[in-house]
Amino acid sequence: DADRAINLGGQEAHIFRAAALRGLERCEEALQAAATAERLAPGLPDVALERGYCLAELGRIDEARAALVQAAQAEADLVAEPARFALERLSGG
Repeated sequence: DADRAINLGGQEAHIFRAAALRGLERCEEALQAAATAERLAPGLPDVALERGYCLAELGRIDEARAALVQAAQAEADLVAEPARFALERLSGG
């Protein structure tokens, strides 16, 4: 089944699942997928970025900001740049 296949795919599959669920406006489920990815690969900036997006959409701004700050500190520009942009938008910029 699909859930079993995703579980076999590791942290990246859970990050993709979180992004897909967020796109479907199922942010609570997306946060669960991000939490699973975090358990599999602690500190992965992609997880913090996805978590930040979801938390912002849920109106949990302080938590979103903390997650996005974590992602913005990543060495990978593919994660850091979108996180910085999201932080700017949260700040009203």
